[in-house]
Amino acid sequence: MRRFLFVMAFFAVMVCSVNAQKTYVLLTGINNYGLTEKENLRYPVKDVKELKQVFSHQNYTIATLTGKYVTPQNIEEKLNAIIKLAKPTDRIIFYFSGHGGTGAVACYQGAPLFYDAIVSMLSKANTNQVFCFIDACHSGSALASTLAGTANLNGGKPVFMTACRPEETSADMPILENGLFTQSVLKGLRGKADANRDREVTLVELFKYVHADIVNKMSRFPADEQMHPQLIGSTALYNTVLTKW
Repeated sequence: MRRFLFVMAFFAVMVCSVNAQKTYVLLTGINNYGLTEKENLRYPVKDVKELKQVFSHQNYTIATLTGKYVTPQNIEEKLNAIIKLAKPTDRIIFYFSGHGGTGAVACYQGAPLFYDAIVSMLSKANTNQVFCFIDACHSGSALASTLAGTANLNGGKPVFMTACRPEETSADMPILENGLFTQSVLKGLRGKADANRDREVTLVELFKYVHADIVNKMSRFPADEQMHPQLIGSTALYNTVLTKW
């Protein structure tokens, strides 16, 4: 009898392990764009390294691309590999730190990766829990993109959290040694955003913290330098837990 109970308990553990939720993360950032010196940035690669550290503590499956490896082709390859692995109960997180313009982020040597292309790829995932964090200028223009806007209106995927509105630029501050948006995200994921103190940080808690933190930091700057992070996507995913601390 004891042996039977042990075998049943063993199989129960195995079933739980197989069905356990997994989170797949792709972190991307570019300092040197391979163009002129003025196009280079200081902190995106550091953003990636610190986010990797935070997500590693959550036992997430993490891939990174930095510098010259951040191309539309490489991002597509990595995301498609994740999409094939992710089951309906899993989560996918994509993070980009670098230059951006209206409707796209700028990959190495300025090659555009359009928000529509990101949505087109991620909409094929079996899971609805798909999140994109974009630390780039004009990143709020993801909402204006045809596919992203449609996904948002229909409660589809992915959810975008962006550094700023479509007409705004994304700032960094040397004293912080990160992009301003990423620095707030890092603090939030490490526990600062945990409003109800349950030791879990949800998507909506993170956004409220990041928005308030950035608006407060930028309040001393001119009106044309303001940043207002945006949350674009299905409200059904707002209470998704991103980190535990």
